[in-house]
Amino acid sequence: MDKRVISVRSRCAIGAFAVAALLVLTVPFSALHAAEDRLTVVELFTSQGCSSCPPADALLSKLATRPDILALSLPVTYWDYLGWQDSFAKPEHDTRQRDYARRYAGGRVYTPQIVIDGVHREIGSHRKAVQAVIAIQQAGRKPVVPVLLTQRQGTFSIDIGEGALPAGVTHATVWLIRFIPNREVAVRGGENSGRRITYTNIVEELSPIGMWHGGGLKIELPQQDIGLEGDKGIAVLVQLDGTGEIIGAGRFQLSPLVN
Repeated sequence: MDKRVISVRSRCAIGAFAVAALLVLTVPFSALHAAEDRLTVVELFTSQGCSSCPPADALLSKLATRPDILALSLPVTYWDYLGWQDSFAKPEHDTRQRDYARRYAGGRVYTPQIVIDGVHREIGSHRKAVQAVIAIQQAGRKPVVPVLLTQRQGTFSIDIGEGALPAGVTHATVWLIRFIPNREVAVRGGENSGRRITYTNIVEELSPIGMWHGGGLKIELPQQDIGLEGDKGIAVLVQLDGTGEIIGAGRFQLSPLVN
């Protein structure tokens, strides 16, 4: 199939996208993951106000050190009423978890919850169960849709290779994610009052930037008029029907994780 090229030019429409472009200027090319590498995506829905969550947060930090895993923390807002407002929580994370629940789990949401490659769910603190599901998923996974992130002549390019969509599925959403690799938080209220908890790969922004229909797709993002400070990372997901199975993923990280 002919490769489609999407150029995103409107500044007001690409606030999150433009941030990603600057990262390419500051990260050595050795940080790129080759297109044939297959990342298993592990999303943890967590909260600073949830007393059951710190063991899951620690597990995600361990998983994030594995080169074959893209580990992401998505703090939710619905525990804030207990007396501590999560400093990283976003309603968009609540919505994403509810969408997963409606699709696979009959509407039930809870923390800590881990979702693996968009299709497998486990209690986030159950280390052995999570590791077993990751191993099973990796052993039986279908061929990957390659995702390659590069910088060329003033643009940040996302190249997604060709692949086959399942019967009855018309598209996959391309998500651009900006994340903070590592932060320690002193919790001063709620169920975890008095604790210091380390969070890993905290999602700051998650934005849909295109649709993949099975053919080669290139998305180019401008890197002009950008401001960014601190350690940041980005990831790109190719996910069936928005919150279905994740069939491709790429990562571009500004600094190594510290555990």
